[in-house]
Amino acid sequence: MTPTSSPILAETLCLRWALRKALVFGFTRVVFESDCQVLVKAWHGREKEISYFASVLADCRIIALSFESFNFSFIRRTGNQAADFVAKLAYDFPNVDWVENAPPGLVSFLHADALSSLS
Repeated sequence: MTPTSSPILAETLCLRWALRKALVFGFTRVVFESDCQVLVKAWHGREKEISYFASVLADCRIIALSFESFNFSFIRRTGNQAADFVAKLAYDFPNVDWVENAPPGLVSFLHADALSSLS
């Protein structure tokens, strides 16, 4: 992944990476959530823009067509603690994939996210 100083571009590059990973693992029905409201709005907005961000977002849309079912929605940061936890682990362990076994400590963040969605 290319280092970037733009948080929105970084989020979009991560989305593209995750979409590709989901394809590699053979997932057919996926749900993606992001606490980056600008990215989610851009995804649903279909605005025409010429930029590297728009190009990466277009790549994401093409990849998303490969899934039988795809959903991408906004979630508040308080409901996204598990994703933040795993993202930090992925940075520390870039060659590790947690597909069948969750990383230690994840369950508590999933519980916290579930509780925040109830309020």
